[in-house]
Amino acid sequence: MEIQNFSTDIAVIGGGGAALRAAIEAAERGQNVILVDKGRPGRSGATPLRSVERTGPVWPPGRR
Repeated sequence: MEIQNFSTDIAVIGGGGAALRAAIEAAERGQNVILVDKGRPGRSGATPLRSVERTGPVWPPGRR
């Protein structure tokens, strides 16, 4: 693996919904932003929608 150096105003760690929103907000305010995540794009990060997608629907008590 090759080491790369970057210069940035803000480094956002993680690829979940909150991290993405923070990165977008900072970029819209003129900051130079880098987002660092352990996974590939679309394969990492945690959002409620992804949780439902992986576990399936949740049924209310007494209704199946």
